Amino acid sequence: MTEETALRIEAVPHRRVRLSILNDGAAQVFEFESKQSSYIAAQLLRAAAESYLQSGEQPLDFTKNYTEWAVASTTALGLGPSRIPNHESMLFQFGEAVLSFPIEKTKLRQFGEALVALSAKSEQSH
Repeated sequence: MTEETALRIEAVPHRRVRLSILNDGAAQVFEFESKQSSYIAAQLLRAAAESYLQSGEQPLDFTKNYTEWAVASTTALGLGPSRIPNHESMLFQFGEAVLSFPIEKTKLRQFGEALVALSAKSEQSH
């Protein structure tokens, strides 16, 4: 974003979200049902991944290199079925919006073990 471009996202009544984009003094306003937020987020994240892949650069290993990340507090999370064969889904719920991240079944155990190890490490520091 530049000084000429601003993005504002806000909750509005009746379970709706308003997205306002200000560009060179002109505003574009979009309003949609809150449950559609996960579809919009998924499209943005897919475009970000595609953009990075098109750059030809190798992804950084965020477990070894410091990386900044955005924080979004969930109202619930869990595991569920995936629409992709041989995958399960990590589900993140934000009110009515649910965002699914598929995990290959062959990597599910590794992911689970990493969660257990992280939990144990977290308990030791308290």
